Amino acid sequence: MLGVALLTGCGTVAVGDPGGDGPPVAPVDPVPSPPSSDEPPVEPAQEDISCPPSGLRVTADFTNPAMGLRVMGLRLVNCGDTPRRIEGYPGVTLLDEDAEALDVEVVNGSGDIAFVEGFDDPPVPFDLEPGEQASAGLMWRNTVTHVDDFRYPAPYLTVSPIPGEEAQLVVPDGDIDTGSTGIAGVSAWKPFPPAP
Repeated sequence: MLGVALLTGCGTVAVGDPGGDGPPVAPVDPVPSPPSSDEPPVEPAQEDISCPPSGLRVTADFTNPAMGLRVMGLRLVNCGDTPRRIEGYPGVTLLDEDAEALDVEVVNGSGDIAFVEGFDDPPVPFDLEPGEQASAGLMWRNTVTHVDDFRYPAPYLTVSPIPGEEAQLVVPDGDIDTGSTGIAGVSAWKPFPPAP
């Protein structure tokens, strides 16, 4: 069973296989109430529950829409305590509202969806030190040419930061509306901010 990690504002919780009968979302510990004046302050937990065991956390940035073209940023942060070697592309799968995979192909590069400067740059390996970030982009068009081929908007996606690492369930700020195109493209990871 493929497990994924759900990234929310409250941290990371494990969920089951998006296409199967996995376990329900594990509960997140509630935020403790502020202590009263006669109680000693509560020390924050030392473990950062928003950091997956891999030490690599993926989140979605803003989406830039222009003339039917959409480009959403993906952000990778090394939230662990050891350097990680990063090379290649994020592994992305688009999911419907039931967390099941949509029939949308995600290709490396732009896939002739549009020309965006730098989007088709080949992967270049780099070391991501603890606390450092990397970025990539997800590109698609919301064109609908055949209603029968319409792919429902994807409110979720899974992202594997590097090959062999567990996929993480990411909730973007807005649906990924690929219309009837059935394709999206992803760029290679690059250090963020870019080197001068």
